[in-house]
Amino acid sequence: MATPPELTRQHEDPDRTPPTVLSTTLRSISIAGFEYRERQVAARRMNPRHSHDYHCIGFLISGQGAAEIGTQCWTVRPGCLNVIPQGVLHVERLGTRQIRWLGIEIPALQDQFAAEARRAFDRPLQLSGGPAVATAARIYREVRLADDVSSLSLHGLGLELLATLARISRPCTDGGRRGWVARAEDYLRANFLESLTLEE
Repeated sequence: MATPPELTRQHEDPDRTPPTVLSTTLRSISIAGFEYRERQVAARRMNPRHSHDYHCIGFLISGQGAAEIGTQCWTVRPGCLNVIPQGVLHVERLGTRQIRWLGIEIPALQDQFAAEARRAFDRPLQLSGGPAVATAARIYREVRLADDVSSLSLHGLGLELLATLARISRPCTDGGRRGWVARAEDYLRANFLESLTLEE
């Protein structure tokens, strides 16, 4: 039996390590271009330098370690959300005997929102709080639940996560201020001599 060309290419390219070498998949759900996988690595000190042929969002569930991406080094612990664009080389060093995470893999962005969604992967990014991390936690709970409506929920949550990450990656045009913070600051500057109440 012949080996599929994409597997052959991965084995021949020293910077692409087949996913089966890197981790064990505990749960997997595929829906609308998203691959949600709960993964685990045990009893290994590091995953060698590699890249993925898909955009990857990782939400750490347990364990800790570090990720080296170019000149950046991230500490990775439970609750961290790591965004790694397709083709970006990285090394993962495991600080504990076992690490579990939710991997959200997006092989291709091909719907009417593809241009907006691509902004989520403009650059590697690590988050340790905020709306994107909260959405990732909701996705993980839904993957664990895996009932007859999980596909519907995961499709919506996946799009919500991409929209949140795309907003984070968008260039800031208001001097570094975002959304409600800018509005609150403008209001305070305009009304600083008046007595303010919580109703305002």
